[in-house]
Amino acid sequence: MKIFTCKDRLEDIMTCIYDAWSEALRIGHNQIQLKKEPVFQQTIFDEYIHVDQDLSKAEKVIRSIQRDISDEAYLNIYLATLSVEEDALQAIYNYLRVGFSVGSSVSQQYANPHVMRILELRRRVSNESHHFREFARFEQLNASNVYVSHLEPKSDVIMLVGRHFADRMPSEQWMIIDDNR
Repeated sequence: MKIFTCKDRLEDIMTCIYDAWSEALRIGHNQIQLKKEPVFQQTIFDEYIHVDQDLSKAEKVIRSIQRDISDEAYLNIYLATLSVEEDALQAIYNYLRVGFSVGSSVSQQYANPHVMRILELRRRVSNESHHFREFARFEQLNASNVYVSHLEPKSDVIMLVGRHFADRMPSEQWMIIDDNR
């Protein structure tokens, strides 16, 4: 079994999928696994392959998803990349296997466990993002016009929350600090 590992960033994940898929075409998809780093406990008989980001490969994967599956599928995958679940990267890979075989109807394949796993990850990330948009509180720094909010989300939702406040507070100076990252 070949296990491809990468950092927990969108470009790294898409590059990892590209390299893993290329290898899977040679040896088979069932001989491939993907994991986010750090991998705490490695197995003896598996080969671990670290993948660094390559923007051209990442862009190819994103274009292929949007062209051959759908924009909705890409949104599902993007939100799943923000999850901290240990199996999120493998779930994305399995979802893509289904997506490239059935096309744009992948989001309606509710009986497929790989599709349901991605929809579950999307729901968790979306719910957490919504929670922090509703309950984030800003404090004004000492005698300045800068407002600060400290959040501790499980998933990496700060960009989603930040976009919300960028639309609501365009003339204010503010920052959101993720205390977990």
